[in-house]
Amino acid sequence: MLFSYNWLQTYFEKKLPPPQEIAELLIFHALEVESVTPEGDDWIFELAVLPHRRHDCLSHRGIAREISVLAGVPMAHDPFQEKVPAWNTPIGLTATVENTDGCPRYMAALMQGVAVDESPDWLKKRLRAVGQKPVNNIVDATNYVMFHLGQPLHAFDAGLFSAEGELRGIGVRDAQKGERITALGGQEHLLQENDLVIVDGMSDAPIGIAGIKGGTAREITVHTKNIIIESANFNPARVRQTAMRLGLRTDASLRFESGLAPEQAEYALREVVMLIEKLTGAELLGVSDIGKWQKKVAPIPLSADEINKLLGTNMDIGILKNVLEELRFEYTEQGKEVHVTPPFERLDVEMKEDLIEEVGRVYGYEKVKAVPLPKADASPAVNKNFYYMGKIRDILVERGFSEVYTHAIGAEGSVGLENPLAEDKRFLRDGLANSQFDSLVLQNERNKKLFDGGTIKIFEMGKAFREKDEQWELVLGSESENEVRDAEMALASFGISSRGTGGVVERHVLMIEALPEPPHAYEPYKKSEIEPRYRPISDFPPVFRDIAVFVPKDVTSEAVREIIVQEAGGLLVSVRLFDEFRKDGKISYAFRLVFQSHEKTLSDNEVNEIMVRITGNLNTRNGFSVR
Repeated sequence: MLFSYNWLQTYFEKKLPPPQEIAELLIFHALEVESVTPEGDDWIFELAVLPHRRHDCLSHRGIAREISVLAGVPMAHDPFQEKVPAWNTPIGLTATVENTDGCPRYMAALMQGVAVDESPDWLKKRLRAVGQKPVNNIVDATNYVMFHLGQPLHAFDAGLFSAEGELRGIGVRDAQKGERITALGGQEHLLQENDLVIVDGMSDAPIGIAGIKGGTAREITVHTKNIIIESANFNPARVRQTAMRLGLRTDASLRFESGLAPEQAEYALREVVMLIEKLTGAELLGVSDIGKWQKKVAPIPLSADEINKLLGTNMDIGILKNVLEELRFEYTEQGKEVHVTPPFERLDVEMKEDLIEEVGRVYGYEKVKAVPLPKADASPAVNKNFYYMGKIRDILVERGFSEVYTHAIGAEGSVGLENPLAEDKRFLRDGLANSQFDSLVLQNERNKKLFDGGTIKIFEMGKAFREKDEQWELVLGSESENEVRDAEMALASFGISSRGTGGVVERHVLMIEALPEPPHAYEPYKKSEIEPRYRPISDFPPVFRDIAVFVPKDVTSEAVREIIVQEAGGLLVSVRLFDEFRKDGKISYAFRLVFQSHEKTLSDNEVNEIMVRITGNLNTRNGFSVR
């Protein structure tokens, strides 16, 4: 989400630290900062707000609170600390909620005498700073408050509602199967029974998809004179399911599906009513407030000793209280403990461990000193699976095999998923020798770049899932049947025998439980005598070329290979002899050459020029002839 530095400054009287300093504070103590970029006289932060902090941090007020705590700059005003007025119930409006599990709280404000017009420049500038397109003063006011406090709102044209005399109604209910609604923007959506809809209370016609998007039937226009403003709390799971099914992810749904505190609805409604009154001169006739929800859990007991034990700090009760006061977490002292009540909007703080994490990040993990781990009283028991799989892995790696990991979820299998990730990811695999593994072996040209153009030799160990049980499996694959057979023979002591089928992919069930018990203690680490080597993998595709040359019978393939390497230069990453035969007193060697750059994609012309140099060099030598 985008955040405006100038907008954040409005919550403070004191000048904020520079944008780069704020970014550093957020990175090390709160959120990931994707970018900080200048935009005219403003700076724009792009923050990655993870789901556990979307309750409060998908708003400028939430980020302002974080800056206040981390930078030690007090907020001049906090909308969530200001008193909400006791509104009268409007005479001309009723609100209903069919199921409070789907909608724990629903607030509807009736306003009259609005004048729909273009928004003032300051409001349009704020919205554009966070990537929003201004529409009109009513719609812009609801969007502004959402980015201000994190609570989505929606405004309907009250004059378009069905009426019984002067009485109009608005409500929330489950959608009926086959019901349709045209959302703002003109797209029609087919609804299902689990969807929540906003309806005209008198006609029962759908006028909005709850928590996601309003409909065109009661849309605000230049002719609108009276409005109904919705500020509600919807079930996160149901909003997410509907948004995913309809492919309709909105700024509103993103907030609702992560969960919001029902209390936020009243603060946002107060803000938007005051703003619309200021922008249009409208009059508030009253507010309907219905629903049923539970307040936050009881205070959480916490002591400095518990924090120190978990974080490795040396904090006393005084430091703990200071941090809680910075966070504006209410607390009472009871002996060596404090009983803490987080603010209503902090839905992520539910238990003692959540509190300790909050205290730790604000206190600063950089203050936690590194200390040696205590020595174990006894050696840990050797895990039999881990032990033997490690042995198998070492043997295969020594023989030039590379370990791969393929996805455990695919299009085929015996055990289906209740909530598939996608149409082609509906089952847990029932064997490792599947199409994913086969493709790594058989699609040679595409995969040889992982093996420098050499022989593909891969293996995988993992679980296969059956209807009644699970089992560990090993699958071996190589374009050379002999390599597979030799590897099977090398693993004979682990209960693996060669099937003699000559297949390039062979699957074996690992019967580890039948093998001898491993040693009682892990073997001491032995440094390999082979010096480790590292070579970065290029991001650019390889280019393959073949060359065959007749040479005198006393010339070795290695001698020809050296000539090719010297002439080719640094772009040649691999040379492999793949064919050899004798004819008329000469030997023919055929090589596969692999070219690759770490800086760009090589063109055919560039590689062809290298091949011309190699061919010319070979042809100038006595008895050499490129075929």
